[in-house]
Amino acid sequence: IRDRHSAFHKDDDYELVLRPPVSNSDLSTLRTTLGFPIPEELEALYRAMDGFGVQSGTEPVSWFLVPVAEIPAIIEDCRGWFRETHPEVAERFFPFIDWDCGDYSGYLISDAGVLEPGVYTFEHEIYEFEAAQVATEFLPTVYSSLEDFLGID
Repeated sequence: IRDRHSAFHKDDDYELVLRPPVSNSDLSTLRTTLGFPIPEELEALYRAMDGFGVQSGTEPVSWFLVPVAEIPAIIEDCRGWFRETHPEVAERFFPFIDWDCGDYSGYLISDAGVLEPGVYTFEHEIYEFEAAQVATEFLPTVYSSLEDFLGID
C-alpha cells in the first residue's frame, strides 16, 4: 500500500494516512454490521490497519479503505443511490472502499445468502436510476479478490 501510494502520489502533496490495526471488539462490531462472516482477506487487512486514505494539508482525510466505525455510514450512503430502483441488490451490497466520487467497492451477497466471489464496484456514472437497468451494468465484479483489487502481492 505504501509503495502504491508513493507511485501514484509522487508529484503531489497527498500524504498516506494509516490507522492502527482494529481490535477484536472492532472485528466483532464489523461482523454484526455485515451480518455475515468477514472474509479472511478483509479481516487480515483490518488486522493490519483500520483504514487508509490520503490527506493534503489541513483537509480531512479521504478514506479509501474505510475505518470499521465508518462502514455503516458508507453502506447507507451507497445503498441510497440505488435502493429505490434495485432494493434487493442494494441490501446485499456491502461496500468498504470509498472512491470519494460516488463510487464504492465491496462485497456482494447472492440471493441465497452466500458471498459472491470477487470485489464489486458501484459505478454511479453508469447507474441510470431506472428499475429496468440490469444491476450488473452499474455493479460489476471488477477484481477476483481484495488482494488483486489493491495490487497486493
